[in-house]
Amino acid sequence: MYEPLKIQAAKAQKGLNGERKLDYHLRMLPSTIYRVLNDISFELRDITFQIDACIVSNHAIYLIDSKSIDGEAIFNTQLEQLTQKHKNKERNMKYPLTQLESNKFLMMQWLQERSLEGFPIYYFVSIADSTTMIKVIGDEDHIAKHVTFAENIPFYVKRQNEALEERYPNGNPTLKNNIVTQMMRSYKDLKIDYFKKFKIDIRDVQPGVICHKCYRLDTVYVKGKWICQHCHHVDRFAYKRSLEEFFILFGPSISNKEARWFLRVPSRVTITKILQRSNLTYNRQHKRWYK
Repeated sequence: MYEPLKIQAAKAQKGLNGERKLDYHLRMLPSTIYRVLNDISFELRDITFQIDACIVSNHAIYLIDSKSIDGEAIFNTQLEQLTQKHKNKERNMKYPLTQLESNKFLMMQWLQERSLEGFPIYYFVSIADSTTMIKVIGDEDHIAKHVTFAENIPFYVKRQNEALEERYPNGNPTLKNNIVTQMMRSYKDLKIDYFKKFKIDIRDVQPGVICHKCYRLDTVYVKGKWICQHCHHVDRFAYKRSLEEFFILFGPSISNKEARWFLRVPSRVTITKILQRSNLTYNRQHKRWYK
C-alpha cells in the first residue's frame, strides 16, 4: 500500500550509511583546528537549506555533500548532470555541484545577516563507496577538484586549509568560534510531514515498541522491561528508539496519553517515569514532554 514510502526509506537508509562513512573519516581532522558539524540545516528567511557536513577552521568554511551511488557515477559538466549507471539501468540524479554552489551562496547570505562574513567557502562532493566508478564528460579537472571518495575528503580539506595557512598563518580563531556558536544556536531540524507527503492515514500507524533483535512489533512491557513474544529478547531501553520514531512522525513533543498509546503501556505513572528518564523537558503549561 505504501510502496513509495518503502522506496524512500531505502534511499534514506542508503544516504544515512554514506553520511556515517563520511563522519567516520572526518574524525581524523584535528579537533583543535577543525570543528565538524554533521547533518545541519539552516533557515534563511523563508528558505531552509541542509548540509551533510559543515567544517569550520580558523581560515575557511567547507561544505560537504555525501552521495551513495552504486555502479558508475557519470558527471557531465557541460549539461551539469549526474547519471548513475548500475545493472544496465541509468538514472538521472540531482547535480551535486549545482546544489553546493547554491548552498554556498545561501551560507554567504546567512553569515552576512549575522555580520560573520570574512571566511572563504569551499565545497566538495563525497562519494561514499570507493568501488563506485567515477566518469567525467567534459571538464575532468573541475570534477577532480571537487569530487572524491569519502576517505579522501579530510585530505582535500587539509590541503586547501594548509594553503591558506601559508598566506595567513594565524587565521581568525575569534571569527571561527563566533560562526560555530551561531551555527549551533541557529540550526533548524529539517521537518518533513510524512503523512502529507506519502498520503498516510494516521489510523494506519501501528503503535508499539519494536524488538531490536528480530525487528517484530511483538514486545510487551513487563516490570521495567520490554519482552519480545516472538524471540523472547529482553530489552530495558527499547522504548528510546520508539520515542525517536514518534518525534519523527508527529513532531518534537509528546503527551502522557500519546506515550501510553504509542508505547502500549497503560499506566500513567509508569509512562511518567519512562519519560522522566528519557532526557525530555516537561512543560507544565502545555502538559507535554519536549526533546
